[in-house]
Amino acid sequence: FSVRAERLEYDRGQDLYVAAGGVEIEQAGERLQADWVAFSPRSGQGVASGHVRIERGEQWVEADGMEFEVEGLRGALSEASIDTGAGGLRIQAREIEQTGERSWRVLDGRFTTCRCPEPGARVPWQIDAAETEVELGGYGWARNARFDVLGVPVLWLPRMLYPVKTERETGLLMPEVASGGLNGAQVGAPVFWAARPDLNVVWTPRYLEERGAKNDLELEYVHGERSGGSLYGSYVRDENADTRNRWAAAMQQDLHLPRDWRLRSDLKFVSDNLYLHDFDDLGRYRRDVFLRSQIFGFRHFGSDGRTGV
Repeated sequence: FSVRAERLEYDRGQDLYVAAGGVEIEQAGERLQADWVAFSPRSGQGVASGHVRIERGEQWVEADGMEFEVEGLRGALSEASIDTGAGGLRIQAREIEQTGERSWRVLDGRFTTCRCPEPGARVPWQIDAAETEVELGGYGWARNARFDVLGVPVLWLPRMLYPVKTERETGLLMPEVASGGLNGAQVGAPVFWAARPDLNVVWTPRYLEERGAKNDLELEYVHGERSGGSLYGSYVRDENADTRNRWAAAMQQDLHLPRDWRLRSDLKFVSDNLYLHDFDDLGRYRRDVFLRSQIFGFRHFGSDGRTGV
């Protein structure tokens, strides 16, 4: 246990330390930073205020103020936020209380995994809840929960269970619902399979009101540190077209080969010319005169890489 600060005072009678100015407390790989901290080894309790931040590996917690236990630096935080690391959950709340090594009680909380918008912009989705019991790496039990998309409430539930995973895990993804257009009402239920550490698989069974059942399958993979690609396939037995068996397939890959050679491919195939018009999965090519597929290899030479084949 170590303490660093611009100013540190000690009251022997109360066994009380008071630190101010760039305070840093480190204990067993965890770090507490704040503008002002007071704690007593005798009582085992402490208080921190002003730019409070706790770091545990990739995870961090920030708050305006905190009451904590000296042993383990655990406690209750006000106007707080948590980040569980890259690809993990972000939490903002009026009050967060740590109830275990990886569990929290959150009051008036907001939860999301999105990091894409600019500061101050609307996040693509978030969950607002009056009270939540959260276990990192497990699940969150929320009471009086609301699911928002781009700041617009789309679903309210009195009770809600959702995953708070920091690792990939097989399971169901958010349902997909649409209506209108040539296909009428549509609903899809994506299933994610963490097949291997270097392979993701998503199977999406759909039902289209005007077309019938449609199945989409997508694989994403990496190979080594720089190579990877994706495969996509879709099939529908169309109930509203002359061509009954309709399908699409696509493959994109970028492979780094020996001797600095590199192989790229971008392949796309459809069952008929109207597929791009009737379905959305390859709809970005709808205005193209023809559907292009290409595969090529190349290598650059010289220190500046200006010459190539």
